[in-house]
Amino acid sequence: MSHFAGSRPFICLLWTPAGYQSGHFDEAEDAYQALLREQRKPTGSDQGVALAAGTGLYLTRFERGDWAGAERLLCDMVAAYDQASPPFRVGLLQTRRELAHVRLHRGEYTESVGELRSIALECHERWGDASPHTLLARFVLAEALAVAGSVDEAVTLRQQVIDCSARVVGIRPKHVAYLRVALADTLIRAGRLDEAERELVAIAPAYAAAESGVEATLTFRSTLAAAATERGRHEDALHQRTELLPQFVKRYGEEHPRTLDIRFETAKLRHRLGDSAAAMAAHRAVLGARTRVLGEEHPDTIKSREALGGAT
Repeated sequence: MSHFAGSRPFICLLWTPAGYQSGHFDEAEDAYQALLREQRKPTGSDQGVALAAGTGLYLTRFERGDWAGAERLLCDMVAAYDQASPPFRVGLLQTRRELAHVRLHRGEYTESVGELRSIALECHERWGDASPHTLLARFVLAEALAVAGSVDEAVTLRQQVIDCSARVVGIRPKHVAYLRVALADTLIRAGRLDEAERELVAIAPAYAAAESGVEATLTFRSTLAAAATERGRHEDALHQRTELLPQFVKRYGEEHPRTLDIRFETAKLRHRLGDSAAAMAAHRAVLGARTRVLGEEHPDTIKSREALGGAT
């Protein structure tokens, strides 16, 4: 029996996020599905619990890399909820944001950036800068800009998010540390390594004693490896990536897109260090997995195909 299951809605909502956050995706999805069956109403003035359960189920699918399933669920949520329900008005905006987030991961960069710009502006107009809704909308927009190649704008937005976070109720030091990891990653993409390394050094104490398998710690360590790669410390970066890989596999699975990212970067490092045979084998395996998981035309699949050609 799942230790996330429970008969009372608030107990389930309290414990179930720990499921997907710690990688127990099947258990979390089962618990959220049970809660949705119990709580969803076709009409009514308060669908807050059902909305929270649906959002949790979406996050579970998103974290496990089931982006098609996440997108279907978000569309179903928009169609199913009573528009007179007070949570619906906020929930619809959140759902639009997350649909754009899913589409970003599916490789639809231009569409995602345009929708996220609109949502971030609407959040700002409704709630102002010092709102969790605005903060999260801008955080996701910055991610989209960085992935789409607008790294300088993404850096500026990341810095604005960090500056505003001090005025947002409920933001804790660990959240700010995660925002700074994201800033460091974007600075690396922009080639501003000195600034990125200053951020990473400043927040390192926050992760020194953190649990090794949690998402925030894995992201921090992956960003350290990216900085080492860009500095040309390829052996150090390969060592870091090699240590990270089994932890990503344990948390996400062998073919989760984040695991495939680690395998892809490891293959590139092996090629740079002169181990062409191992690099080609690794690139070939990642290309096959990305084709199955992401599709032939996803930008990451295209990168794998190009990298395999360059490793021959």
